[in-house]
Parts: sequence; structure tokens; C-alpha cells
Amino acid sequence: MIDALLSRKWQSGDSGFSPLLFPYCYVGFVDRTEIRILRFVLKRGFRHCFIIMGDEERCIVIDPISNRIDVSYFPLDVRVVRKMLMRSSSIGATFVRIRRRYVPNVCVSSGIFTCVEVVKRILGISKFSVFTPFRLYKLLKK
Repeated sequence: MIDALLSRKWQSGDSGFSPLLFPYCYVGFVDRTEIRILRFVLKRGFRHCFIIMGDEERCIVIDPISNRIDVSYFPLDVRVVRKMLMRSSSIGATFVRIRRRYVPNVCVSSGIFTCVEVVKRILGISKFSVFTPFRLYKLLKK
């Protein structure tokens, strides 16, 4: 069902690539962490990551935290929400824009449940060597 929503094959009957529901996708990196030891282990400014997806009319923020995943909906342009988060003095986020693509069903290696693992799963990244927010940042900037 979800695959049918993500591709328009079922509507047009063609076998070509189809655009995804949310054309804009940003991964945010912040210095904030709730786990004290991570302040000494992870690089400053890259201690937590989250994802913003949306279009010109609506946006979803998915923020995986140590004991839960916060999902927030805003009836605003995704770029407006990103600018609001960047201007927030308590967050000071760095954002990387991602060009979303359809990812075929493949077996993804399981890792420790972290914010990086959640963002990797949403984007369809299966690199086991990426396990810190800074390594994810470097991979996305390529």
C-alpha cells in the first residue's frame, strides 16, 4: 500500500521513476543531547539529528529521541519551518537538503536504535559505517 502511494505506477501504468510525496527533505544536526556521556564522545554541533519532510503546504518533523520519536505536523511550508528552527537560539541547527529518491526493497543492516539509524532508515541509507551524526553529515554532503 505504501509503495503504491510513493510511486504513481498504479495511476499511470508506466514503469518509470515517479516523484515522492514530499519533494523537500532536510536533515538537521544540532548540539543538543539528553544523554550526558554523548557530550564527551560526539563532535560539537553534531550530537543529534532529525529530519524535516514536506512541501509548500505542510511539513512533518521527525525527531528521534532516546526514549521516543516525536513526530510533529505543521501546516506551513517546509522551508519556513526550517528557517524558524535555524533562527531558534536554543537549537542552532545545521541543515542538509536531501534529494529524495525511490529506494528499492533491500535488506538493511540493523544497528543500535539511535537518531542516526532512524534518519538512515527514512532515507533508505544502509551503510553500516555511518553511526554518528557527523559521519551522516559527511555522507550527505557528498
